[in-house]
This record gives sequence, structure tokens and C-alpha cells, in this order.
Amino acid sequence: MKLSSFLESMLPKSTDDLTEELSGMNNDSIGGLLGINHQNQDDNELIDFALDDINDMTYGRRIARCLSKYSWYNPQVNGRDNGAESESLSEPLLESQQQAEQLPELDKGWAFFEHFSLPRYIYRPEEGDNPKSLDRAEPGENDQRTKLYSPFWTPLDQMGDFGIGIGLYFSSLKYLAILTFIAGVLSIPTTVYYASPVYSGIQPGIKFALKGSAICTHTKWVPCPTCDESDFKGAELRLRTNEGTGVIEALKNECQAPPLTIGLVQYFTMILIFFRILLHKSKAG
Repeated sequence: MKLSSFLESMLPKSTDDLTEELSGMNNDSIGGLLGINHQNQDDNELIDFALDDINDMTYGRRIARCLSKYSWYNPQVNGRDNGAESESLSEPLLESQQQAEQLPELDKGWAFFEHFSLPRYIYRPEEGDNPKSLDRAEPGENDQRTKLYSPFWTPLDQMGDFGIGIGLYFSSLKYLAILTFIAGVLSIPTTVYYASPVYSGIQPGIKFALKGSAICTHTKWVPCPTCDESDFKGAELRLRTNEGTGVIEALKNECQAPPLTIGLVQYFTMILIFFRILLHKSKAG
């Protein structure tokens, strides 16, 4: 390209030529030329909280909405025109004197509670109903669609959105649940042994919740002249004085001592719990 041709292309065009060229361009092309990014008009509309989908409401709001048509629950139902449409919550509260004279609406109060008090996240349809990563919405967010955090499907790593203490609590709760489950599995052989006939004859007379514990039901009263009440603090029922002979007797367990493997399993389980708790505290700190 010659220099003269390049300069001619850079010179401003006449008004008629410019008008003719712009008339052949659509709004998006003009916006791109001027550096303006036009959006769909529907995208710029504020979201009306009063028109929330029924599936996105709390159960309390759904029940209140169903009961609001009865005067015994909502006395104002007889004082307003039931056929009048609800004003949009996105409009100012006192836009005019006429609006100021309107009676309060219970559903608007519920909508305010859900969108300003309860935590919500930005909902993106392409991520599905249970996304793995959530972006917490600001209170009253009405530029983008939001949803309430699910009490069942909210990811654990998102609990920190409600404060570091909440996140640490639920992470510790999950950690301890897994740890105690593992400890319970390791203790199954011990429980089976104590509940078997080998140890205490299936522990007759023991509550079901205590079955499999180390309680011994094979007992016998034996003379213990050197025994003293101070030796049985907290277990006074295991010491008595024979009324016939006047000899002090103690209640002795006749159950055999469990094998060494049972004790080793219990020691290993306790050591595992102890060190895993220390490891979790060091990571949390």
C-alpha cells in the first residue's frame, strides 16, 4: 500500500458517507466500534424476589404462602384486594404515597428473609443443581440468580464461607466420624469375644447396649478379711459382711482373662486415635 493511500484511509470521512456506513451496521457492530459491550435487555433486568421458583423457597415460606389466604392465619387477607398483583420487591419501598399506604405483605417478608438474611450462592445453570464449587452471593443480590445453600449437598470445603470456625467444626466432625468408625471396626473382634460363651456365658442379665463389653457375670463371694471399705470406693456393692459368720466377703469375678491379642488390638486402637487427633490438630493449627 502506498503512503498516500494509507493517509487517505486515515482521513475522516464526510458526514454523508459516515451516516450511510453506520446505517448498515447493527447495534452490536456499532457497540464494538465504540468499545461498548451491549448485553441482552433481559440480562439487565433486576430479579424479582417475589417471583422465586417454589422449589427454591424454604419450607417455611411455602407453608406461609399456602396459609396466607386464610384470615385466621393472615388477618390482612380481608383488608386488601386479593386480585391485585404483588408489587415487585426490586422497586423502592416507598416509591409513592399510594405505595406507602399499602398493607405489608407476608410473602415479601419471607422473600426479604431468604434473600437478605439466609446465605445464598450464585446459581449457574451450566454447573447443575449441585455444583462442586460455590460462590457466595451478597445479601440482596438481584443481578444474578441465586439459590439457598443445601443442608445436604453443600461441599465441605465451602463451609468456610460462613466463617472459619464453622468450616473447622464441620471438617473436624467429619474427621472424627471417620476415625471413630475405623476404631469401631478394629474393635469388632474384641466385642465378639466378650459377647461369646467363652468369656462370660453370653453375659446373661446384661442390657443389650452393654453386650460385648468387659462386664463379667460369673461372680462369687469369697472371704476377704483384709479388705476395707476404702478399697472399694465407687464399688461398695462388691463388699459385704456375712451375717452368719461375720466374715468380710468380696465379690470376685470368675471370668477368664482375655487372650493377649485382644489387649494388643485395644492398645493399637487407642494409639491410632491419639496420634490421628494430634495430626489433625497440627494441620488445623
